Amino acid sequence: MNDSFDYFEDLAVNYLKQRGYKVLERNFRSFLGEIDIIAKDKGVLCFVEVKGRTFPYKYGPLEAVSKSKRKKIERCAFCYLKQKGLFSLRARFDVLSVVKFREGLEFYLIKGAFNLEE
Repeated sequence: MNDSFDYFEDLAVNYLKQRGYKVLERNFRSFLGEIDIIAKDKGVLCFVEVKGRTFPYKYGPLEAVSKSKRKKIERCAFCYLKQKGLFSLRARFDVLSVVKFREGLEFYLIKGAFNLEE
């Protein structure tokens, strides 16, 4: 089993789809950064940061979303909204942790993990 980022991102996309998210884009890039997954959840535009880890790990996936990383995601999201003309939509920032254990996988989704004001 490959533990590359694509592996964890593929798992994340499947997880979100199973929960009713409509995935719009993967790996959206601008000169300001990258957003792993952009999806809609019940009319809300979601910018999803995926953090994958194989157990044991030194730092948890959720701890890996630093303040500077959040700022990059926010700026990139602004570029996406501007490029697509979607400022009228409600938006939020989610973090999806995917942890691979010997026995299987564990997913932990934090909806609204951070806000633009932070």
